[in-house]
Amino acid sequence: MAKLETLPNEILCEVFQFITTPQLFHAFDNLNNRFAYLIRNVPLHVEFSRVTKSSHDVFCRLIASDAEVKKNIISLRLSNDETVGRIEDFVSAIPLNHLDNLRSLTLDQVDEADVQVLLHMLRSLSKLCYFSFLRKTELESDCIRSGFGAPAPQPLDFKSILPSKHLRTLSLPYFICNSMSIHETLNVTSVTLFYACINHVLQLFVSVPLLKHFRIRKLTKPCMQSDAPTNIDVNAVHLNDFLLDRCDVECDELEFLLTRTPNLKTLSLSSYYDVDEPVAYFWQKLIESSLKHLRVFDFCFQFHCKRDSSDGLHLFNEFQNDFWHEQHHWYTNCTIQRGYSGTIYTIPYSRSEYYLDLPIDLEDSVSSNDPSTFNNVRRLSIRNEQITDNLPYYFRNVQSLILSKEWHVDKYEFSYVKFLSSIVNTSNVTCLELRPDYFTSQSEFLDLFKILPHLSSLHVHRKHLNKFYDDINLCQYLKGLYIKKLDVFVTSYQSSFIPDRITVKTCQLFPYLEELCCTYVDQVDVLLLALQEWPKLSYLKTKHISKDITSWIEENASTLKIRIDFESIVSDLAEVQMMIMLSDPNPDSE
Repeated sequence: MAKLETLPNEILCEVFQFITTPQLFHAFDNLNNRFAYLIRNVPLHVEFSRVTKSSHDVFCRLIASDAEVKKNIISLRLSNDETVGRIEDFVSAIPLNHLDNLRSLTLDQVDEADVQVLLHMLRSLSKLCYFSFLRKTELESDCIRSGFGAPAPQPLDFKSILPSKHLRTLSLPYFICNSMSIHETLNVTSVTLFYACINHVLQLFVSVPLLKHFRIRKLTKPCMQSDAPTNIDVNAVHLNDFLLDRCDVECDELEFLLTRTPNLKTLSLSSYYDVDEPVAYFWQKLIESSLKHLRVFDFCFQFHCKRDSSDGLHLFNEFQNDFWHEQHHWYTNCTIQRGYSGTIYTIPYSRSEYYLDLPIDLEDSVSSNDPSTFNNVRRLSIRNEQITDNLPYYFRNVQSLILSKEWHVDKYEFSYVKFLSSIVNTSNVTCLELRPDYFTSQSEFLDLFKILPHLSSLHVHRKHLNKFYDDINLCQYLKGLYIKKLDVFVTSYQSSFIPDRITVKTCQLFPYLEELCCTYVDQVDVLLLALQEWPKLSYLKTKHISKDITSWIEENASTLKIRIDFESIVSDLAEVQMMIMLSDPNPDSE
């Protein structure tokens, strides 16, 4: 701290930007007058993910009582998922319209009750530039529920409830306008939608005429007749970038939409095509006629061969002419599995996730040997059914690794350790998930962990965890890894099933644990064991708990400073999405 005090105010203010606001005030507010003044005169970005309940409550009281702190909050993220405080509780204590300088607002996993509280506050946020909103129930599932006669939340017309003057970036579950507001325009230039049909996109083009950057997580066919494409005549003339994470519409529907983006420069999409469709010809003609300014085209096209792998090779070869190579310099790889499913994608591969479903038919696949092809991949899933050597792949930047291996694979002949070392930079992997169908010899578990020296998160089936206990060398090695997050799961649930419990062995195996997710906690003693043996534990989530535990938690909530969310109760277990945010290990430090 003495060294920090020697730094000039300008440098300290820069340092403060790298510290979450609750932690900033927890660490510096009571040190001296200089620090107290500085932290009240810097822009504040407030969020509560992984913040303990005591820190959350102290900071919320500070905001409510300190006008200077309120004035400096320019960014706020509130969530009902994996945070200690509910959105409704925060806005009841600190109304959003009291945050006069708020420029960025993110509302995540919003309940229906929250919507009613928030509606009248949003319009008053006159300086808002960025707004992100995600409901707990996405519109697509709402439509399905409505189709079966179940009540569904009323879709929101976001345009009618948001301030429009300074708003530039939107991230929403959907975009729907009523007939009264469709011609009222927003000055927004960037939009992300989690779900959309073509008619909703056309409505957006009318309402957001200055749109430059547009991303849709899923473009799909309309789930209601009223969502069918209409004769809205509009062009998104300013749109430069269009990203379609998943495109589930027919070619003619997609063409109908893209002809309304005449100045598009970047297009990225994933889609499925029938091998008999002239895919390359369709895209060449569309680009030549309607997308003349397109410079970047990233795609991932999936297909399934009807006869044999020659279907896929024929589809791939259609992308190997002068239009793709000489005119635009767009090059592709083709991967075909032995089951005749395949993928054609542009290189370098632009998505953050990749599924390597082995075996690959190397004779029929066409792959680049460029080691940078998969540099964008951060999450890699591998499912192995057969020994495969000399794959033309290398994943340099993978952080999350998901492994499966079928039972009929000879576990003594095939080594995942040797295989992974040849295609993955394992030193970057921080998260490992072992799927239930991952079968291997006992000794390979230890070898696997040894090639993952920076592992901090482990997602593992209960049967694998039980095997860990039987290997003394493996137990000793795991104790030395800084595993901070453990997710233990089972594949099925029956109310009569008495689950394996968290034991002293589990606690000893992962001494640095801070987060625990598990399927069952059925006895109070099991919960107490976790709290006592893991002093750094700050987050615990379980799906099924007994009624005895829920009663015990309610009686001791004020002491433990915990929060629990129930979704439903079945039989003698409460079937919940339960989140317990524990108090600080040393609450007296505050």
